[in-house]
Amino acid sequence: MGVKELIFAADLLDLNLDIVVMGIQVEELSWGLGLSETVKNAVPLFKEAVINQINRYLDTNGAAI
Repeated sequence: MGVKELIFAADLLDLNLDIVVMGIQVEELSWGLGLSETVKNAVPLFKEAVINQINRYLDTNGAAI
């Protein structure tokens, strides 16, 4: 089951979900191992963005970890 199907199922069940999709844009698709330098450099920024999004959600919804 993919993300599309999960969102569709949540809609069918009338679940009111806040869904945020985040990712890193690939630089190129080619044969090889590992990540490009551009993508490697983006990972810490992506991690920070994910943590910030989680914290915004927790602040908005009064939840705590």
